[in-house]
Amino acid sequence: MAEPVRRTRGQRSYSSESTPAVRDPNIHGWISDEDLHPTYLQRWKERRVLRHKFATINWLQASGFQISHMLMEQGIQHLLELQGRYYPDLVRVFYYNLKTRDGIAYSKVKGVDIALDYNIWTNVARLPIFDDALHVPNDFGHFNRILTYRSFLRDPAQDLPNRKHLLVGPLKM
Repeated sequence: MAEPVRRTRGQRSYSSESTPAVRDPNIHGWISDEDLHPTYLQRWKERRVLRHKFATINWLQASGFQISHMLMEQGIQHLLELQGRYYPDLVRVFYYNLKTRDGIAYSKVKGVDIALDYNIWTNVARLPIFDDALHVPNDFGHFNRILTYRSFLRDPAQDLPNRKHLLVGPLKM
């Protein structure tokens, strides 16, 4: 039988002490205009920021999604594969301060000016920018919602050995 371990006098057990209080984010210094603080607190502080998702093209192809070929043709597969930490409070402040001018997005977070220009989109996110791709038409002509929806789904002819892939919460595909 093992003997109980005795502590010598003067040593403290830190496992039983309370954990330090969690510091909530403080918007002072995040938003430079003091008059906008109440608006931010009222409309933006409690907005939900969804956790970012990522996937690899290999996983999409192995799972039978048809969209993987389209992503590769357009050269935007790198955006789908981006991973990393994010901070929801800073994301909220970024979108709260976001303004666009001449096709460039500007924001300011914690006193740092952020400009999302074409160089950022092409070098960091690796999105291809084409001269003819910047025009967004008002009329889509041959746009078919059903065909578009089906192109995001799996190939129904493909046999899947594991049917759990087809269960997405209450939605069954």
